[in-house]
Amino acid sequence: MEHPRVLLVEDDDAVAKALTLRLQTKGFEVLPAADGEAAMQAVADSPPDILLLDINLPGRDGFDVATHVRSRLDQLPIVFITASRNTELRTRAEQFERSWFVEKPFTSAYLIDVVRQAAALAY
Repeated sequence: MEHPRVLLVEDDDAVAKALTLRLQTKGFEVLPAADGEAAMQAVADSPPDILLLDINLPGRDGFDVATHVRSRLDQLPIVFITASRNTELRTRAEQFERSWFVEKPFTSAYLIDVVRQAAALAY
């Protein structure tokens, strides 16, 4: 896969910009979405190879988005990200096959490694 397409769903603009830049420098194409509705529309318009998804979003949360997206793309790798250290969230995320759970704060190197693991499963 030459340039895996990552749909980045993050409502914090500064975090989204930083992650976008870091992913792009590592060869990923990044499609940004600021909330769940935008993410679901992006999936309908142009399916990504990987979903990088904040759990705590305005409106529909990350789990709602993941459930909706998986109903269309059942093998899409999902990397959940969250600032919460809630074990219930981790348990819910682990119920999705082909998924990873990453807690903020994380190093960009760690996140890139996880996204690369997801990319390896994308095809």
